[in-house]
Amino acid sequence: MRVLIADDEPAIRTVLRRVLMRHFPVDITEAENGLDALERLSQEPYSLVILDVNMPVMTGTEALRALRRHPQTATLPVIMMTGNTDESLVRQIMTLGVSDYVIKPVRPAFVVERVARLMDSILERHPKEEAPSAPHTRLQIGSRTRVLLVDGSTDFRQFFCDTLGQMCRVSDSPAGIDALKRCLTEAPDIVFIGSETGVLSSEDLADKLRHSPRSSQINIVRVLPPRATKRDRAVDLYDATIPRTFVASALKSSIEALTREPGTMHRVQTLIPQLKVLAMASVEQAAALSLGATVTPKDGVPTGTSRSVEATVPLDVRHDVVTLLLTVGANTKSGKAIASRLHETLPEEVTPEQLAAALGEFAITVADRLTSALQETGVQTTPGTVTVSTDAKKRLPASTDALTILAESTPAEFSVYVRVDSQRRVVG
Repeated sequence: MRVLIADDEPAIRTVLRRVLMRHFPVDITEAENGLDALERLSQEPYSLVILDVNMPVMTGTEALRALRRHPQTATLPVIMMTGNTDESLVRQIMTLGVSDYVIKPVRPAFVVERVARLMDSILERHPKEEAPSAPHTRLQIGSRTRVLLVDGSTDFRQFFCDTLGQMCRVSDSPAGIDALKRCLTEAPDIVFIGSETGVLSSEDLADKLRHSPRSSQINIVRVLPPRATKRDRAVDLYDATIPRTFVASALKSSIEALTREPGTMHRVQTLIPQLKVLAMASVEQAAALSLGATVTPKDGVPTGTSRSVEATVPLDVRHDVVTLLLTVGANTKSGKAIASRLHETLPEEVTPEQLAAALGEFAITVADRLTSALQETGVQTTPGTVTVSTDAKKRLPASTDALTILAESTPAEFSVYVRVDSQRRVVG
């Protein structure tokens, strides 16, 4: 993966180079300003560009505008870096189609998190061909379960083993031929088949395992990149599919989902494997656009929601019979802080009506950002009308498969929780 870093400060470029090369399999090229970056982009392709906003000769904003005007770079993932949190600037770069942004001074852990998300949700982004999802077989995964990962990437094998090492007995193989030999002698319980498996392709390996008497009882799970083709999705060969990810929590969630009975959220996550990552990015962008605030989303389950105010926006998935339910919730203190930013008033002066309206407006902005992100992945959704609830007794209970996110502002002024659930849509 080729990454271009454009910043007029050599120290910043050095820090980013070291951080990215330590955590990801990347090749780094550096540029001193926006014009230098455009010249390099015209010479060879890149998977990701990191642009500083304030640079001499040509600013990052000017370079981004030029990239978006050119057909070959119109959808190129771009991260902007800025020390300016002015709302008008954030809106400007968002309007130009920035993938994400980082506030200076640069925090290495923050950059790693951003790039990890892009590797899942944007870096591999490609219009998806409609294809049937793999049948979901409920798997048994425990401390004694023997799992084998087959994948050509040393980095992904190491990540997979480190992440699942405490859940099961996991081993790895770099190639299909080696994996087949091991399966015929050691017979693992589950084989996860990834990418670049060598002479014996992923599909050929799965076919051989499926039809050999000595390995026919092995459960086979396909680990698919987001830009998988129809051929990659040869669903009759696999018991299930999971998205390829370098985010530990996302991988664990995918594995844990294999142990549960399939429901509508399984259907949704098969169609949109990076849904949680996209939802996290949507919350960040909505906070910057509508509140002029920086929030940090993370995995988590909200507590004490009985007294919270919740705003829910339905998103109908056009080529399916499923509706996503995007819910944003906040307690009274956080709700007043959000309303004071939107209505430019003091928190103590915010009325209950203003609080409910503000949370509804913020939920609509999150839904708009998520709708745009889903559209870029090839999934068309139609947002519905927001509903605000202050009475917990009248709310529909969330399903056990619902995705939940906690987001806190920096500095700690307010926090919200975001839940993405689904329900089957009744088609007349």
